[in-house]
Formats: sequence, structure tokens, C-alpha cells
Amino acid sequence: MPGDERLPRCERLHTRGSIRGVLEEGRRHCGRGLRLYVLANDAGHPRVAVVVGKRVGKAVVRNLVRRRVREVYRRNKPATGVDLVFIAREEARMLEYAELRDVVLSLMRDAAGGGEGQSA
Repeated sequence: MPGDERLPRCERLHTRGSIRGVLEEGRRHCGRGLRLYVLANDAGHPRVAVVVGKRVGKAVVRNLVRRRVREVYRRNKPATGVDLVFIAREEARMLEYAELRDVVLSLMRDAAGGGEGQSA
């Protein structure tokens, strides 16, 4: 399909176990309304998961936040093989797209910078 800009399936973390592994062993970076957990992988390409709990809002709001975070990630993917898990907090629903973009990019920059995060 020409012009297909979807995030390929191989670049998504799907299973609860793979997400839990990143949460337990990865480095944590916190920003306004979002938390990012990062763990190196052997896949050779980045993989991502976006977790948005019910505290963020009803399904429409949760899906909006999820789509926005995923789109910012898709446009600014890291080149290295890392697993990224974004966890949206309640404050994320209040952020406009530009603010959310800035937070996601800041978290990704911090994660790429190395050891500034906390052990999970």
C-alpha cells in the first residue's frame, strides 16, 4: 500500500511479558504526564509499547493519547535497538499535541543520553 505510514508490527511490543520485562529491567525517565522505560534489545531495531490506564479517561481519551504518543515516536524513531514503554499518567490527557510531542522528544533524548534515568 503506497503511502502506508503505520508502525510495523515488528516494531511493537505486544505481549504482557515483553512489556513487563522492560518495566522491571529498564531505565526509567519521567516527564510531564508520561513515564518512559528503556531497555536495550537484540532485535536490531527499536520496539515500542504505549500503556494508557483507565485513570487517564474514557476509551476515546485513552486512544487519543495513545495515538499521539505513537505518532510522535513513529516520526522520531531511534536508530538503535531499544525497547521503549511509554506509560501515560492522568496529566497526559490535559496536554495538547505540541506539549505532548515536546515531552516525548525530551524523554527520548534523555534515554538516548544514557544513565540519567533511574533504575526500575
